Amino acid sequence: MKILFAVLVLSLAISSVTSLTCYFCHGTNGTACAHPPTTSMIAQHPCNNQHCSTLVYHAGNGTTVYVRGCNPSNFCSDPGIPAHQLIDCRTCNRDRCNSSSIIKGSAL
Repeated sequence: MKILFAVLVLSLAISSVTSLTCYFCHGTNGTACAHPPTTSMIAQHPCNNQHCSTLVYHAGNGTTVYVRGCNPSNFCSDPGIPAHQLIDCRTCNRDRCNSSSIIKGSAL
């Protein structure tokens, strides 16, 4: 019984260590989510088994949209945005690493 409890505690500790915290927001020019983001005004959430991501695209009429959140590491290979609208898409695997437009990790 003690061994089972120790294994359970260890597995919980490992899973909490592997969970990233990422910024979550969706906004346009002039909002907290834009570049540079106002991180003190952006929600943070755990991203279990995923990477932090930043997606930037043209929405028309001179509007740039910024989306920060959690996605699989291969998200940028098909972010669901037409190529002519896509400005940047990146993923990273460190806590709150999607607070920058220059993210070390996979880029489109």
